[in-house]
Formats: sequence, C-alpha cells, structure tokens
Amino acid sequence: MSEKRKSLSRRLLVPLALSLGLHALLIACAWLAPSSPQAESATVGPSRPLLVSVNWGDAKTKPRPARDPAPDPLEGVEPIVWQPHDPGIEVSVPMPQSPVQSRGGGDGSGGGGPAATGARSLLDAPAKARVTYLIDHSLSMGESGALKRAREEVVASLHALAPGARFRIIAYNQVATPLLSGEWLTPDEPTLAAAERRLNELSASGRTDHVRALRQALLTRPELLFWVTDADELSESAVREVTRLNNGGASVHVLELAAGRGDPDSLLVRLAKDNRGTHRRIAPESRPERR
Repeated sequence: MSEKRKSLSRRLLVPLALSLGLHALLIACAWLAPSSPQAESATVGPSRPLLVSVNWGDAKTKPRPARDPAPDPLEGVEPIVWQPHDPGIEVSVPMPQSPVQSRGGGDGSGGGGPAATGARSLLDAPAKARVTYLIDHSLSMGESGALKRAREEVVASLHALAPGARFRIIAYNQVATPLLSGEWLTPDEPTLAAAERRLNELSASGRTDHVRALRQALLTRPELLFWVTDADELSESAVREVTRLNNGGASVHVLELAAGRGDPDSLLVRLAKDNRGTHRRIAPESRPERR
C-alpha cells in the first residue's frame, strides 16, 4: 500500500513541477520585459489616427509686385494735335475731325491784325491749347528776311487763338527771353496788342543757341511748341538733346523759313517726327493763302 502511494505521488509531482516552472517563467518574462509608450497608450485607450495636412500653395513663390512707374507730369492731359491749313505740309501726327476757326474769321470781320484780313497762319492751334511760340531772331534771320515773316506768322496765329487757349512767346539768339511775361497769357485784345508791339520791336542780332532756347521753351510745359527758325547751326547732337529733354511731353512743330525745297531727311524733319510734330519749310518771301 505504501509502495502504491509513493508511486502515485511521484507521478503527480512531475506535472505539478512542470506547471509551476512554466508559470514562474511567464511571470519572470512579464516582469523583466521593458515597457514602451505605444504599449502604455494601448492600455489607456483606443489609438487615434495621425492626420497630416500639407498646403502646397504656401510653398509656391509669390511674384513680386511691379514697381509703380514714375509719375507723368502731364498725366491726364489729352494730346493736342495741330491742324495745318496747307495740304502740302508733312504731317506726322493724327488730324482732328474739324478745322480750327480763326477769331477774326476769313471774311475780314472781327479784330485787327493779319487775322482780320483773312490771312491764315501756318501756326494755327486748337481751342484750349497751351501754346509756346519760340522765335529765332539771330543775325541770320535778318539777313534772309526770315524774321519779318516769322513776326507775321506768329501775329496771325495769336489772333486765331480761341478764348480758352493760353500762350507764351519766347524770342532767342544766344539767350532766350520771354517777350511779355513768364506766365501763361490769355488771347484778349489788350494782350494781343502788347504782344504784337513786342514782336515788331525784335531785331536780328547775335549768334544762335538752339538747345538753350528749346530747353527754356520746354520748361514752360506746353502742349504745343511752335518753333520758327532758319535752323542755322543746328547739329545732330542738338536734335538728340532736345528729344531727350522733351521726353514726349509736347508736340514740337517746326516752321523752317528758308528758300529751296530742302532735304526730306534733314535734322529739323527728324526733330519734328521724333517729338510728335510736323515740319514745314517755306521761303521767307512767300505768303500764306487767303480764305
């Protein structure tokens, strides 16, 4: 009986020892295993997905804003176009829809001066224009009789100005001098009479400085510049300098008082075209049409 009990005890001890050994091994592994944040978070609650938002538009390079252009001193002023009355004139700017009417009219009525006799000036300007007349009275203008013709053309143009126009007159040889004042003048009768008297007092003398005179005329900021000259001693560098100074501000119309047909590619023609103007060459002794 005792032998049977011993045999049974030995058979039960072996599985029990194995079971206890396995449990001890599991407990030791669980105790010695290192813990991780993922494991800890997994024990706390359900995992949350990681959301990543990428804004590709922020990575693009934004264009730099364009630099504002330099302000134009004549911004907002509509360009004024000269309407010549002679069809033979070379025109390099658009023409208005209707011709400009003289103050004195072509029938001889109205005030005095060349406009009252029906003579039309070669320097007619549109209404409400700012016009600067630049007159060469150097020695060469007197020798050819060009100064006398220049006075006649300017006087006729002044009498043809509309009441809304404004004008200045600058005479020059080596120096440029305003004939009446340095301000814009209105074409009323007393002012026109004073301008005609000053023009008749002009005498031909001295040499010519075209660039200095044109610079002074452009500083008045006209819409139209009527330049009356025989263009003696004009140079190519002077044409470039005048165009640079004007910078597209005024339409420069040139009346060249000289005999002969002239050169269609002359410096005066180029100056007028480069400055949105027209060029006309006439002999000093010729006279404009009467209408």
